[in-house]
Formats: sequence, C-alpha cells, structure tokens
Amino acid sequence: MDERVLALDLYLRTRERGYSVTTAEVETLSEEMRSLRIWPSEVRQNPKFRNADGVGLKLANFAGIDPAHAGKGMPNWSKGDEETWAKWAHRPNELHELALRILEVGTSEDLVEDPDPEDDFGADEGDALYRKHRRLERSRALVKKKKKQVLAATGALACEVCGFDSKVAYGIEWVIDVHHTVPLHVLGKSNTRLSDLALVCPTCHRSIHAHKPFITPAELRLKVQTTSD
Repeated sequence: MDERVLALDLYLRTRERGYSVTTAEVETLSEEMRSLRIWPSEVRQNPKFRNADGVGLKLANFAGIDPAHAGKGMPNWSKGDEETWAKWAHRPNELHELALRILEVGTSEDLVEDPDPEDDFGADEGDALYRKHRRLERSRALVKKKKKQVLAATGALACEVCGFDSKVAYGIEWVIDVHHTVPLHVLGKSNTRLSDLALVCPTCHRSIHAHKPFITPAELRLKVQTTSD
C-alpha cells in the first residue's frame, strides 16, 4: 500500500504537464521506496528491489487505469492499484499529505522492520503508519498513564465499546487494551495525548482493526448497540 500511495502521488503531481514523468523523478521515487523500513534491510539492499524499471511499470499501471489517459498505459494493473486509484485519485492533496507522512515515518530509524505476526489486517493508509500506530498502542508508558487516568476517573477499566470489565466477568483485573484513535495519516505530525487513546477489550480491538478503513470505538459501539436492539 505504501508504495502504491507514493507512485500515485507522483503520477497525479505530473498532471499539469500531461502525466510526463522524468527519468530523474522515477529514479528518486525508486530510492524513496527502497528506503522504507517496512522491508528487511537485506531486501532493500538488493539492487533489483523496487528498481526504476519496476517503478516505471507501476506508474504505467496507473496510466492504464486513468480514464483521462485511456489506452496509453499498461493494461495489466492489479486489484490493489485499482483500489488505490478509486480511494485517492479524486483527493490529490490529501494523497500528497499521506505520501509525505509515509516517507517521514517509513524512513525513521525507530520504525520496527519486522511486523507483528498477529497483525494480519493491513491498513488502507500504509504499513509504515500502521506499524507506528501499533507501536504507540504498545507503549508501556502511555498504556500505564491511560489506565491510571481512567481508573481514577471511573473506578474501573471497562471497554469503551461493549462495556466488558474483566474484573466483573472473571475476577481478573486489567484485561484491557489501549487503542490509538488518531487517523494514521496524521501520526507523523502529532504528539499523542491521553485523549487520543481509548480502552477497548481485545475482541473489540481486533474488530476495530479488522475494518477497512479502521473505525473509531464510538462507531463500533453504535454497531454493537444496533445489533443488540
């Protein structure tokens, strides 16, 4: 997803000059893709990985999808290319902001290279931002502060979606997750506040992440209430 966002961003930014992408721009995009730490270092060091020829083909795929460029691009684009076009082609400014966030976060030294094997959902706004999102959720300091705040305010650590309280249900305290509610595309330019976090039970947490795009705890709560009625 990250690389499709970067490629579509470049493609759309060349619109004013007839979608004419220069060799230098393709080579720069190739280097940007290779710098993303979503891939293991040994993969990124392979000279054939995300080389300029491959990047050029990806741009040609978008040309093939583009109605304004009909018949001039490659005809064998992927479903992922089509989905990225459908979601972002009409929002070029937002797409450019997202591309900048991906580059900022994706090339950061503190981005974990290996994804969590349990995180199998994927994210519409890119793997790099999703990994930062999950890292924030697992920050021991943030988790501790949020739980302490909620416990002091309510006397319990209940799920903000379904109301589940492990102490009441099982006699076991603090079986609760902390979910980071800030949209992925703004993660690179904001400091996390406790108000950006929500307490959710493990089941509701996985349900939030399973939706594409992710939904908020409040939105999932409405779904739960509607189903219960």
